[in-house]
Amino acid sequence: MLIEGGGGVEEEEESCEAGENTNAEEEVVEKSNAEKEEEERKKEEEETRNAWEEAKKRNRKFFKGVLTDAEADEKFEKSWEDQCKETWDEVDSEVDEELENLKSLYSNLYVKYISSAEGARIVGVPEEEEALKKKKGGLKLKIKVKNPSLRRLISGGVAGAISRTAVAPLETIRTHLMVGSGGHSTTEVFHDIMKIDGWKGLFRGNLVNVIRVAPSKAIELFVYDTVNKNLSPKPGKQAKLPLPASLVAGACAGVSSTLCTYPLELVKTRLTIQRGVYKGIVDAFVKILREEGPGELYRGLAPSLIGVVPYAATNYFAYDTLRKAYRKVFKQEKIGNIETLLIGSAAGAISSSATFPLEVARKHMQVGAVSGRQVYKNVMHALASILEQEGIHGLYKGLGPSCLKLVPAAGISFMCYEACKRILVEEDEEA
Repeated sequence: MLIEGGGGVEEEEESCEAGENTNAEEEVVEKSNAEKEEEERKKEEEETRNAWEEAKKRNRKFFKGVLTDAEADEKFEKSWEDQCKETWDEVDSEVDEELENLKSLYSNLYVKYISSAEGARIVGVPEEEEALKKKKGGLKLKIKVKNPSLRRLISGGVAGAISRTAVAPLETIRTHLMVGSGGHSTTEVFHDIMKIDGWKGLFRGNLVNVIRVAPSKAIELFVYDTVNKNLSPKPGKQAKLPLPASLVAGACAGVSSTLCTYPLELVKTRLTIQRGVYKGIVDAFVKILREEGPGELYRGLAPSLIGVVPYAATNYFAYDTLRKAYRKVFKQEKIGNIETLLIGSAAGAISSSATFPLEVARKHMQVGAVSGRQVYKNVMHALASILEQEGIHGLYKGLGPSCLKLVPAAGISFMCYEACKRILVEEDEEA
């Protein structure tokens, strides 16, 4: 028993000694690793210090003869501090941007999945921020219309109706001046209309004008956009035609709208000039068909088409060119309402002045033999007769009021069209 007990003690003592040896070995390894890390750190510090001194030496050499060594060292250290500060500023900026992105992400998720009992207020946006946005942007009406063709048709119709109604008095005066009815100046015609019919006379035939212009503009803009898209070359590809796409598309749009709405244009002119002859639109159509035949509804179509082709082509080409020039000069992709109004007005003035003689011939041919006037055989006969009887001045009679009417009409039309396109959107979230 004593021998066994003594053996156990000896084994325990040997185990303790082995444990102490293991701990000592671990301490030696840890000490060795620490010494290696310290040596590596000192080595890195030494290399950094040497690189720093070498950089300072090169800097002194660079400024030798210009700055003293002390001034060169001070400039070097200041430059180094600024560079470090700039680097940390960039890091801080990147961190702030990432935090802002995370904040926006969680805000959007909160708005999307958390409903509000108030309904009208957007959840997740502070009330102050929401009020500021409403005050800044105002009420933005959006109507969802998925079909792009329908959006263009509606926008064109609204734009045409608003623009024509706004300039209806000028259109009435212009028509009277063209055919020499009621006076030889804007003032004389205005007083004559006011004396006979009053303010109502200035808007005579405006309903027909709106009924004609609304579908005309809708068709015109639809055809223009469709043709322009098909003819415009894709990036990197050659143009399909030698002429600008907007020029050809404008001509096609003008011809299409004229063919569809010309009879209404003739009826409007008859209602404006022949006072008391027709009771209204339907009565005018019936009497013209019964007394003069269906062909009378298209009297003057040839000069109208000849006038429309250069007018519409020039109008849309000028509008498209001026918009591109505006974006290039002001480096702004978005064009505001006032800018659109001015660009559209300029385009209307250019196209109207270029094609005005054909417009005069068309009006003369539409009126026909009213009040004993001469009946013209064709466009050239009308232009030659007017030139012979009244001179060059006769071909541009009414150009002033015509520009006064067409310039704002074109501007208002383009402005309303662009505004309607922003209201009629494909998706609810579109701006």
